[in-house]
Amino acid sequence: MGYFTILSPSFVNVFFTLVILVITLFAYLLDLKRSANFILIFFLILWLTIPLLNIPYTKATFFRHNLFLPAILTLYYGRGNTNSSFWGNLATGLAGLVSAIYPNKIEFLQKVGSRKARPCPPGIDCEIIWLQNFNIEVYSLKDTQKTSLNYGIHGASHITPLTNLYRRLCQENAKVYPNTVIAAVDPRSSLDHPYPTTLNDVVAGYRHMLSLGFAPERTVIFGDCTGGNLALALCHRLKAAGEPLPGGLVLLSPQTDLTLSGESYVSRYHLDPILGNLTDREDVKKQNTINYAKGEDKTNPFISPLFGDFTGFPPTLIQVGEYEILYDDSVQLFNKMKNAGVPVIFTQYPGMVHDFQLMFAKWVPEVKYAREEIDTFLRKIL
Repeated sequence: MGYFTILSPSFVNVFFTLVILVITLFAYLLDLKRSANFILIFFLILWLTIPLLNIPYTKATFFRHNLFLPAILTLYYGRGNTNSSFWGNLATGLAGLVSAIYPNKIEFLQKVGSRKARPCPPGIDCEIIWLQNFNIEVYSLKDTQKTSLNYGIHGASHITPLTNLYRRLCQENAKVYPNTVIAAVDPRSSLDHPYPTTLNDVVAGYRHMLSLGFAPERTVIFGDCTGGNLALALCHRLKAAGEPLPGGLVLLSPQTDLTLSGESYVSRYHLDPILGNLTDREDVKKQNTINYAKGEDKTNPFISPLFGDFTGFPPTLIQVGEYEILYDDSVQLFNKMKNAGVPVIFTQYPGMVHDFQLMFAKWVPEVKYAREEIDTFLRKIL
């Protein structure tokens, strides 16, 4: 018999439970730090599962009767969006739970980025092309004609190296599009090299791939988050230099405005478990949390592509989750492109978080629909 079995279902126990419930409710409604909510609910369930049920305290019974704790927390963080599928809510909740455990996202991404590179699977040709101080990882299906190019710029590319999440995506796409070369540029970090080093690397990498014989009209540029920013900035640079633009753009939650003018930086802060806690909520509109192009004019179209002229831009697909601080960046981009006459598709996925297309399992319905939409778009160009 341990400490917990000494406590009996008394008025004090019930009162204490109700107090925790009320505090948890207020923490949820007032949107306090997720870590605080996590602690409150943990102690609430711990209190309910052992003292009130008078379960003998052993390690086995403790863990067995708390197996439902992750499920409850996952559903709690998922917030039960009625416009999302059950699995979509569960995946979103899990992202929130992981976010509460690992609040420092930049440190987490850098740790993930330092892992050993994912090996190349059988049947796929893998090559690393070194260009001065950065490289491009190139994937393609063996023994096929290479007639088109998918040039990818990964999210957080200005602060972290290429990760296995994107390598896996490249390897999968090499199988899905057998006649397409999948290239993933890995530019230098702006944390060590000031602007415009990262963008210059992206531009140089793209020009190098075209020099291998790929036609711009059979090329798609893919970018998520800051990769989407760099994809648009790349097109602005190409247009300014009088060079042909690619055949299409696929942008997942692109960060288009580093002036942070969008209201979603504040209004959706509490909904975004991925990017919402990179800075204090009170200062979210006053600072650029990633310090990209620090000291530069943030309205420069090569830094904030939203402020550029989109006339003549190629067909573009924009996808964004409902629970993102970058939501308005995508909406504003869509409106500017549409007004400039660009053939642009904009799709919002209810209840989804940043980069859900890449992070969540393919059998999650929202991921399935998003990838099908991307596939339909790509097959018109590649």
